[in-house]
Amino acid sequence: MKKIKLLASTAFIATAFLACAKEKGVDTNALLDQNLSVQKIVFEGKEISTAGVEGAIIGFEKDRYFGFVGCNRFFGGLEYKQNALEFKEGASTKMLCEPEVMQAEDILLPHLNGAFSLEKSGDDFVLKNASLSLYLKASN
Repeated sequence: MKKIKLLASTAFIATAFLACAKEKGVDTNALLDQNLSVQKIVFEGKEISTAGVEGAIIGFEKDRYFGFVGCNRFFGGLEYKQNALEFKEGASTKMLCEPEVMQAEDILLPHLNGAFSLEKSGDDFVLKNASLSLYLKASN
């Protein structure tokens, strides 16, 4: 009887732990037709300050992405793969803004190119490549 209770407790704890863990290899179609808020930008292991950056978003459609990082709008081509997104070379407007906003844009925009893996945790997503991680939250 004690073994059954111990086994049941262990199974419950393991299930709870796994439910909180990030899902890797998420189907990229989960992003289709969504606008996500940019919560955090990490470049080469360092979190980039997003102080002064309000309303930063990235959106995904069938074959393109678009967004805003506090000052300039950006857009480009996109290819959905099973467990990755392939960002094609994009473009952006070129307005001059506050230094904190420009720093985030100057890092994000040139590196938002190539293949990114997708992870999911609850309603949150993380797009990652070798040097850049974007932490995104679904806009409800």
